Amino acid sequence: MPLALRFGFLMVLAAAVGSCSDSIDREKTQPAAESELKKMAGEDQAMRLDEHTDPNVEVEKDFEHRERVFALLVAGKIQTAEDMYYAALLLQHTPLTLCDGQLTSQSRENYLLANMLAKASAESGFRPARRMVAMTLDRYLWYSGLPQKYGTNFRIDEQTLARILEPLDSTTTDEERARWDVEPLKELKGE
Repeated sequence: MPLALRFGFLMVLAAAVGSCSDSIDREKTQPAAESELKKMAGEDQAMRLDEHTDPNVEVEKDFEHRERVFALLVAGKIQTAEDMYYAALLLQHTPLTLCDGQLTSQSRENYLLANMLAKASAESGFRPARRMVAMTLDRYLWYSGLPQKYGTNFRIDEQTLARILEPLDSTTTDEERARWDVEPLKELKGE
């Protein structure tokens, strides 16, 4: 899908969210959306921490969560900084597929949308979202074949099991990393 088309999709989604938000009774819908997103995020994290989780179940749940996040966005129900953070967390777990021997995202634009949500959350003062800003941008860049900016993506060497920092934009400063609660480069490299 061409990059311009991806951005077009995001603009259409943003317009849909904007046009729906005026007609929603925020007081009635907000608590339900917030608790629903928080519950889905809790399920998401528990599933990833459980070594016995069936990978097929994980992919299925990720799909369900992602579809629900989109529905809540279109309905204008994702409004608070905490909502945006949990929506970003869920979107950044877009499933991967193996293509020509390399892991590829099934929908990279979800990472970009997650980045926008995380940034809005962080700029609204929700501190946990700060690192998510860096993580989602790095993931988007990485799966677009570009060097990550902050250094939040690692891979595991299959032979040594060592964590290897994925290619990184060398112009990013530690001050930029600190703004988004990412460790200094030396620490990321294990030096």
